[in-house]
Amino acid sequence: MTVRVLCIASILTSPHIAKRVAMLQQAGFEASLAGFERPQYLGRPPDCPVRSLGAMTDGRYVSRALRIARAAPQARAAIRGSDLIYAFNSDSALLALIAGAGLRRPLAMETSDLMPPQVADGMRGSAARLIDRRIARACKLLTLTSHGYAAYFRDRLRVETPRLVIENKAEAWFVESVRARPPRPEDAAPFAGRPLRIGWFGALRDEWSLQVLDALTRAAPERFSAVLAGTPIGLDRFTERTAANPNLVYRGPYDHPRGLPALYDEVDLVMACRSPEPPDGLSQTNRYYDACLFRKPLIARAGSEDGENVRERSIGLALTASGVEEAAAEIRGAADADWERWRRNIAALPRETYVDEGDAAMLRDALTRILRA
Repeated sequence: MTVRVLCIASILTSPHIAKRVAMLQQAGFEASLAGFERPQYLGRPPDCPVRSLGAMTDGRYVSRALRIARAAPQARAAIRGSDLIYAFNSDSALLALIAGAGLRRPLAMETSDLMPPQVADGMRGSAARLIDRRIARACKLLTLTSHGYAAYFRDRLRVETPRLVIENKAEAWFVESVRARPPRPEDAAPFAGRPLRIGWFGALRDEWSLQVLDALTRAAPERFSAVLAGTPIGLDRFTERTAANPNLVYRGPYDHPRGLPALYDEVDLVMACRSPEPPDGLSQTNRYYDACLFRKPLIARAGSEDGENVRERSIGLALTASGVEEAAAEIRGAADADWERWRRNIAALPRETYVDEGDAAMLRDALTRILRA
């Protein structure tokens, strides 16, 4: 008999959730999705039955909590028709626990992001972790997208729930489509015939990255330019600031992953900077794996998960500076030979570094174990 898995998420149109639903289907499960509409996140729902639980806004955690509570009856109806619940992050797992009370459906939770309140000091952080601890203990499986997240559940929450790490690697079908493309004509080498182009793609939410790119391309416009694409989130006056710098080109939103080849063809390096401090420093970004696939060296921050991978594999620059001007100077200080070495190293990475090939079977086995238990 086919196992029916209900996914619950706070964003119906997330590429990450569409990717995980496809993985569940590949693993042999019958997947469906219930979640919230958030128009600011462009994308498409996965190829499965979808149930909307209404609209939700960013931030405003009190109003979001009320919205989740109001959605419980709709979620309960969806849970009744499932054998197992697969929730994305704590807010959706909390909804699953409230809505599924008494229905005895096993719950798995995937953590693809941690929020500042979860690692904050003081009463606020303690309260958030108390809730997280109870949710995690009620789960039968924790799926984590970064090895760094294991420290949060192990050291901060001290929960013993079984954990499984599934990184944000590129899907095999997409990798094959990229590799099957005809060779691209080479343009002039960076620094010799044109500036070196840095790409910053995805959810554009890191103010520090925007400031560094702005400072870098203003200080050395003959050597550096930047191409930005994706959805700006929480960046003040983003449109005005990018328009004011002719060396910052914003391409607008794009379809992930289908829009990636054209973007990566346009750049030489990829910006993958997040603060090394928790929670950001614990995550492993999509653009890390995408850059490895397209063989574009990275700029990351030392001490973050991405930064440590970049440093250990010598596939880009792990910035040690925390100040904006200092970081821009550090990028300017990299030699042409450094860029060539990084490019050679990232092209030589083994396929398993960035391609998802065995994760569906691993997830299938883990979920089958909790169903049998």
